[in-house]
Amino acid sequence: MRRRLARNVLFSGASNVWAMVVTLISLPVMLHGLGAVGFGVWALLETFSAGRGWLSIADLGISIATTAEVSRRQSLEDTQGVSRAMTSSLLLLAAMGVLCGAVVASAGPPVLPAIFHAPSALHPQLVVAILALGVRVPLEMVSEGLFACLQGLQRIDLARVADACQRTLFIAGAATAAVVTGNLAVVEVASLVATLLGAGLAIALLGSRQSLRIAPAWGDVRQLLHSGWAIGGTNVFSVVHRNMDRLIVGVILGPAPVSLVEIATQVQNGADAVLAATGSPVVPAASWLDARRSKEQLRQLLFRGTKYAVLATTPLIIGAAFLAGPLVNVWVSHRYSEASVLIPLAMIYMLMVSPLQVGSLMLTGVGRARDVLRPFAVATVVNLGASIVLVLVIGVAGAFVGTLVGTACLILPLMRSVLNEVDATPRDFVSRSLMPVLVPAALLVATLAAVLALRSGAITTLVIGALVGGAVYCGAALRWSLRPEERRELRSVGSWL
Repeated sequence: MRRRLARNVLFSGASNVWAMVVTLISLPVMLHGLGAVGFGVWALLETFSAGRGWLSIADLGISIATTAEVSRRQSLEDTQGVSRAMTSSLLLLAAMGVLCGAVVASAGPPVLPAIFHAPSALHPQLVVAILALGVRVPLEMVSEGLFACLQGLQRIDLARVADACQRTLFIAGAATAAVVTGNLAVVEVASLVATLLGAGLAIALLGSRQSLRIAPAWGDVRQLLHSGWAIGGTNVFSVVHRNMDRLIVGVILGPAPVSLVEIATQVQNGADAVLAATGSPVVPAASWLDARRSKEQLRQLLFRGTKYAVLATTPLIIGAAFLAGPLVNVWVSHRYSEASVLIPLAMIYMLMVSPLQVGSLMLTGVGRARDVLRPFAVATVVNLGASIVLVLVIGVAGAFVGTLVGTACLILPLMRSVLNEVDATPRDFVSRSLMPVLVPAALLVATLAAVLALRSGAITTLVIGALVGGAVYCGAALRWSLRPEERRELRSVGSWL
């Protein structure tokens, strides 16, 4: 299990970091090709995608339920049951995707241009883009199901390879179309083609690991729906949180300020990508361990998994918060310097949620998604209300401050459920998962403050901050954050792979 976890985390981290790099490169290209208004309209349209947008709600938690169910059946060596669960899941997701895509294609053209405050000159392009998105939606939903099946087989490495390829094709196609044509419709069609190619690759990888020739079963469909509804409820609030900032700012302030939100959000997504990589093996691993009644190993999964998750994301969080000004100037130019105020707010959010990632996924993996649903529901409602009010009062930054207010309502009830599940105390969790990160974090803060005090150019500040700060943090983490046996395990990871 440790070998699998190490392999899965490394592949997840590599694919997510790659996707982050590609996104960081493509964003200024997209801004240049489409302009602030066109890019803002495109970003608003993407909030309705089925990958990470509003329509991912239609997944109903089936993807995560599929990962847990496939992992459970595999742990019991039920080969036919594994295949049947996969085909049932993929059929269900395809049917929901077709339904949602039809709604987008039919209702989107007359409704969305007005909601987005799109200029009249963009309306013809936007209509074609909406139709292309409608065709893309079922492909996205099936892709998520394919990735979930691979993760349930403990082959997160293959799932991340397929996901990284699809994201790369998507971003590269969209950026190329934006620069060459500057046409929103062509950008969306290129995204559709990339999604189709990525889905084909995922099908090939899954077929090489598990037969998909067993027919779906209505009993498995019911089981997935039953298991997924609480997960789906949690996903609703995750989707609302992920997309509300852009939509609220777009509806209240117009499409141009959405570009500022998107810049800060993409920096946040970079840290979130690393956090997601550290948590990606948790659902199948927790489901596996729970099926074998391994309470002690679940506790170790929580403590060590959380420590590694916080260790991995803290340097990105602190680095982006301190170096936001030089980062924005070098990355997208000083014309978007207002985004440098939003990035620290986005990083504070990541600092608040990073200790919760492993625990919430563990609860989902052991079948207690309802305990995640309730605090998420409260936090999202508070977030939504606070964001609307604060955007009206203080502008774009209000969306990020509202998120912090809502997240504060999430922490205590969620952690109470997590610790009860593994019979641990708050003191144990803090001492074993969070305290080891304090020394490296403090040294990194001091280092970056000294770098900023030099008042060098933007590029010089970024390079020195990244190199010196990264070296100081990594050295301190190896010295004070990891126990000797953990350092030995890290050195042996190469042989595990």
